[in-house]
This record gives sequence, structure tokens and C-alpha cells, in this order.
Amino acid sequence: MYELTKLKDIISDNRIRKQLFKNGFRTPESLIFIEKFKDKLRGKIPFFPEDINEIKYINSLIISTGCRSLDDMLGGGVETGAVTEFVGEFGTGKTQICHQLSVMVQLPADMGGLEAGAIYIDTEGTFRPERIIQIASYRGIEPKKALKNIIYLRIKPQQSIRNIAKLIDTITSKINVKIVLIDSLPLLVSVKNMAMRPYKLASLIHLLKNIAIKNNFACVYTNRVTSRMERNMALSDPYISIAVDRRIRLIKVGRSIIRAELSLHYNTMLHSATFRITEDGIVKW
Repeated sequence: MYELTKLKDIISDNRIRKQLFKNGFRTPESLIFIEKFKDKLRGKIPFFPEDINEIKYINSLIISTGCRSLDDMLGGGVETGAVTEFVGEFGTGKTQICHQLSVMVQLPADMGGLEAGAIYIDTEGTFRPERIIQIASYRGIEPKKALKNIIYLRIKPQQSIRNIAKLIDTITSKINVKIVLIDSLPLLVSVKNMAMRPYKLASLIHLLKNIAIKNNFACVYTNRVTSRMERNMALSDPYISIAVDRRIRLIKVGRSIIRAELSLHYNTMLHSATFRITEDGIVKW
């Protein structure tokens, strides 16, 4: 189990700690962007933003998305030990991709899977078992078996991010799970001061990235674009993007036709792809 440092282990002064807590800084990870605390945090949390590029994914594996055009863009699919973000407006296929990945991971290696299970964290109530049945049937998996291999968690914002991280760590260290899907990330945390949401979300992603590397699973989550609609700007940027390995922006270009664009990426040659949402899942267009 990954040892989680408490805030009091970093800040000994009770007065300062209470003030930080009142303003939403309730975990050591939430202090990562405050310069004056960096020295105290060194060695107490998994890694710093500047350290992320130095992490090597020696044992990383690839899970196919089941869509040739997306796989070609991603270099084969989503990667274990890494964080992948799908960001877009409503109706751009984010949830459809999560449903499909939860099935694809169950396939044998020669079909793009890892013969493993999935954790599906649903924050919006959009998980549809009937959709899993459709996709599984098309991929040649017995539907009941496919559903049984998906650990479904309906998590509400009141849950502590540290408890969520502990739960995922416990499950992925004991069970053959190779992908954790969060649909959608922004609703996973609840804050009274909305200005604190980016820090809490960034703290959670840093925790999950560390656990994904340790237990070698792919962490995939969906996100929304900001109301300002700047190109490639996702909710809670720039803090959340520090721990993201690949960001795929989804744009609707026609009826059930979506263009995917890589805005954060590494080791890839294609920077865009187009796919279609069908009854059988997402397929190349």
C-alpha cells in the first residue's frame, strides 16, 4: 500500500495548518504549487512536476481503443503506467470511449487487450450496462463475463480524494485490473471555494499517476473544456495537465463523427484521427 503523508507531517505549526485547511489546502499534494513549501514536500510526496519527465515506464503495456484510427494516433492505444485524458464538449464520445476501453482490456493480447479487468468510476451516472453488452457482443466476448470483469464504482463528490486513491491502490494491487476509467474527473471532487478545485483535481491525478506506475495500469479520465473555449484548454488547466501524459481533444464534426486531436503527447507521429460512434462502439471513419 502506498503510504500517504498527512498535512501535519509537513506543517507543524497548527495555526498555519488550520489556515491552509480553511482555504482548501488539505493534503500535502495540494501544496505542490506553493513555492514556499516545496523544500518541505521533497521526499514526502511521490514526485514533483519537474520530475515527471524523468519517470521511465519500463514495464508499460498497450491497450487498444478498438478503433484503428485512434490507435494509429496514439501509437497503438492507451498505455499502462500513464495518464490519458479525453477532453471535449457534451456529445463528443468521451463516455463511449470509456465503455469501449472497459471491454477492450479484457481481450487477449493478439486482439489488443491484456486479458484483465477494469475499474469504471462513474461520477455522472452515465454508465450503461446495455452499452457494454453491445460492444462485448461485437468483440466476441460473452456479455455477462464482460460485465463481471468491470468493477463499477458510483462515486460522489463528498468522497475524500485520499480515500479514492487508497481504494484504487488496494484493488489494483490485489486484482488483475489494467485500466482505471474516470468519467468524468471534474465531478469527482467537491469544494466550497471553486478556485480550489484545480488544486484538488491536480492532487488526485498526481496520486493516481503514482499508483498507476506502481501497479502498472492505465489511468484514463474524461474532462470538459472551459467556457472560455481556448484551444486545448481543459477544465482545471494548467495544474491538471502537469501529470497528464496524453491529452486527446474531441471535436464533433458531423452526425456521430468525431475528430480527435492530440494536444499533449509524446512518441507519436500522427496528431489527429477521425472516428464514428456506432451501435457496436467507436470505429474508424
